[in-house]
Amino acid sequence: MLKDIENSSYEILGDDNLQIDRIISKENNNLILQLRARNTSNKPVKIFSFVVADFILPSKIEKVLEHGWLQCSEVSWKNPDEPTKETKLFLQRDQNHFSFKKEYGYIENSVISEWFTLIKMYGGDLFIGAVTTADQFSQIFVKKEEGGTRVRVTCQYDGLTLSPGQVVKSEKIFFAVGEESKIKKDFAESLAKHMNVKKVAPPIRAMCNSYYWNENKIDDKIINNELDAIEKMSEHLNLDYFELDAGYTKYFGDWLDYKDRFPKGFERIISKIEALGYKPAIWISPFAISPATKLHDHHASWLLKSSHKKHFEGRWTSPVDNLSNDIDLEVLDPTNDEVKKYLKGVLTHFMDLGFELFNTDFMYPVCLAEKYSKPVTRAQALREGVQFIRDTVGDLKLKSCITQLSPMVGLIDYVRTGIDTLNPFVCFIPGVNRMINDFMLEKNIQESEERLFLNRVVWNADPDVLVFRDGTGIDEAVISKHKKMAKENNMSLWFGDSVANMDEVTREKVLKFFNNV
Repeated sequence: MLKDIENSSYEILGDDNLQIDRIISKENNNLILQLRARNTSNKPVKIFSFVVADFILPSKIEKVLEHGWLQCSEVSWKNPDEPTKETKLFLQRDQNHFSFKKEYGYIENSVISEWFTLIKMYGGDLFIGAVTTADQFSQIFVKKEEGGTRVRVTCQYDGLTLSPGQVVKSEKIFFAVGEESKIKKDFAESLAKHMNVKKVAPPIRAMCNSYYWNENKIDDKIINNELDAIEKMSEHLNLDYFELDAGYTKYFGDWLDYKDRFPKGFERIISKIEALGYKPAIWISPFAISPATKLHDHHASWLLKSSHKKHFEGRWTSPVDNLSNDIDLEVLDPTNDEVKKYLKGVLTHFMDLGFELFNTDFMYPVCLAEKYSKPVTRAQALREGVQFIRDTVGDLKLKSCITQLSPMVGLIDYVRTGIDTLNPFVCFIPGVNRMINDFMLEKNIQESEERLFLNRVVWNADPDVLVFRDGTGIDEAVISKHKKMAKENNMSLWFGDSVANMDEVTREKVLKFFNNV
C-alpha cells in the first residue's frame, strides 16, 4: 500500500508556472512525502494548497477518525460515507473553514481531518499525519467512491504568493500501515524528531482559581480565602502550582490593571503561595482582548482586521458574540512588532513578580484571520506569536487551553487535549447542568483518549480540571472515568473547585487523590 501512495498523484492548487518536485523519504519502514515548489516565472504566483498525495484505497474501509484542529473540535469515528458538515451558526471556531473551499482542495461530501487521521481497514490500519507543523495546516479528505475510497492530503498555503525564483515546501506528511498502537507510536516519535522536541515536561498537580466554580470572578479576598482554607486542611495538600485564573482584571487585554481587584498587588499573595510550598501560576489570553480595553482604545492599529478593513470579532461561538463587551473579543496581530513589545512588557512584569507558569488561552482567533502585518500563513502567524512567548519566558512553563493544536508542538509544555470539563454558568440550573456538563465531560474524555498517544512524547497532556464537588450535574461514573484516565496516563492533574467552600468530606477526597499520586 505504501508503494501505491508513493506513486500517487500530486499537484499544487493555485497559479501556473511552478516547478513541482516531491521529496520521498523512509523512516522505520514508514513513508514521508513533501512537496517543493519553485516559481519559474517572472511574476508572483499564488498558492492555495499543496496536494501532497491523492490516491484510491481499494481495500474496504471500516471507519475513519475525524479529527478537528482545536483541542475542543470534533474527534469521532465515522463511516467514510458520513461527510463532515460545515458549521454555519454556532461554534464556527471549531472548524478550519478553508478546508471547505474547493480551491484549497476540498472534496465535496468527504470526511475531513485536520493534522492527522487513522483509517481502519479490514486487515490493517493506515495512519496519515503531518510530522512538521510550523508552517501550514494539513488536512486529510476521505470519501467513498466507485472502485474504493479516495484519500487526498493537503497543506494549506493560504493564498500567499511566491516571488520569481522563490522556493517553498509543504509540511512533511507521514504514512504508516500496520497495527494501530505501533503506527501511532511511530507517528508521535517522528513528530517529536522533526519538530525538535528534546524533552517533555513532567506532569504537574495544580489548582485553578476560580473559573470552574465562580466564573471569571476573582479578587484578593477570594484568593486569600482559598489559601487560608488549604493551609487549614488536615494535612498538606500535595500541589506544584496555584494559579490565578481569568478575572484578575476587568477586561481581557489590560493585564496590568489588576489593582482594583487586588489593591495590594500580587506580592503578598505570591509570598503566601510560596510559603505553602507551591509555585505561582497565572492565566492570560495573550492575543484576544476586549474592545472595552484601554489597549483597544490606544492601539487599534495592532488589531487584526476582517476583509472589510474592520476589526473582526474573534470569539466565533455564536451569532451574538459581539453584543456584549464581556463576550466580544478582538485580536492582536502576533506578527506585529509593537504587539510583541507590549506582550514582553506584560510577561516580564509577571515574571518579575515571581509567576512561574503561564496558562495561555484564547489563542485560536489568530487563525480565524486571513491577513497579518506580513505575508505568513495562519499557522505561521500563531506559531510566531507562541514562539515569541516561549522565547520571552525561557525555561518557565507554558500551558495552552483553547487553540489550534498542531502549531503548539515543541513550544508548549502542557497542552489541553479536550473541551472544558464543565460550564460553571449552568451548574446551578437543575436538569440543564446535567444535560450540558455531563455531555462536556464525556466529550472531554473522548477527545483526550484519542490524543493520548502524543502524551509524554510530544507534550504533557492536560485533561482540564478534575471534579470533586457535588452540584455540577455530572454523573459520578463519568467523573471517576475522567480521574482514572488522567491518573493512569500520567497526565497533568488540576482541580478547580473551591477548597474554602468544600465540606470536610470533599476536602478529604481532594487530599486522598492528590497526596497519593
